[in-house]
Amino acid sequence: MGKSWLYSLKKDDFPAIAKALGIKLEGLVEEMRKTLSEFIDQTTDEPETVAIVEALEKEYGKRPAVEVKLTGVEGLVRSLDFASMAEASGSRSERQEIGQERRDSSRERRERRETSRDRRETARAAPQDYAKVAKQVREWSFRYDGNEKPLEFLEQVEWSAMTYGLDINQIPRAMPELLTGRALKWFIANNKFWETWVEFIQSFQEFFLPRGFMTKLADQVRQRKQRHGENFKDYMVDMQTLMRPLGMSQKETLARIRENSTPALRMFIRPYECRHLDALMALADEFEELDTQRERFDLEQNNRARHQRVPEGGPERSVQKVPG
Repeated sequence: MGKSWLYSLKKDDFPAIAKALGIKLEGLVEEMRKTLSEFIDQTTDEPETVAIVEALEKEYGKRPAVEVKLTGVEGLVRSLDFASMAEASGSRSERQEIGQERRDSSRERRERRETSRDRRETARAAPQDYAKVAKQVREWSFRYDGNEKPLEFLEQVEWSAMTYGLDINQIPRAMPELLTGRALKWFIANNKFWETWVEFIQSFQEFFLPRGFMTKLADQVRQRKQRHGENFKDYMVDMQTLMRPLGMSQKETLARIRENSTPALRMFIRPYECRHLDALMALADEFEELDTQRERFDLEQNNRARHQRVPEGGPERSVQKVPG
């Protein structure tokens, strides 16, 4: 893999290349070309990055190399010529202005060099961060072949990334480590260089979920009611699991769980303003505890009434003997 194609790049090409590789390329064309060259050298052992670079080489390598202009030297020559003319004119004010321009130009070039150095360091740091992510992802024990439980796979990826403290938005680049078979073929054929995890899962779900899946799931959520005697916490967790793929907000989730609870619970919590699930769960616990106490009280009352019930034959009458 050569680098001659780098010299055919124009300034307008670098933003798309930076996006494809997930790095920052800023500054002058020569600086961006040098930063890109260093990045390629640092990632020769990363198959995914190498594949992207090869694709870029095929795309941009067809162009003829552009003429490399030493703009810095040319600017210096022009400034010297202009200074000679100013000195020949004998204008002191013009010479002072030219001197100031030189000092400003020198200061600007120095600032640009410092800024460029910082940007190159940032660009070099990016592959190091990604290398850490790719190494960790490669060690995960689960894989997805594109056939069953796509939502469970996405949830497992999210939980694993959170557990290991990884940037979830870098996971799409490492996804070939987790995909096999049909899923890997889809990734290779449809790689859009997703910048965020949200963008990736949107494309992922559009392909691997059945048509109309989200609509049917939303209907299932609306129809799921808390059953009589069902513990509220069990009902709540079941509802949360159903609603998670729908991407509902906290407010929407709270409203749906509350609305689908039992009528008795809704009457109990009506006077209260619940803004969080924790508050709703606490009220539900109190309601279920009171309901249990009420049932126990009713049972005791029924037992007491049963023991005090008068027999059907009526009480025995005592017969008094009348003295003769």
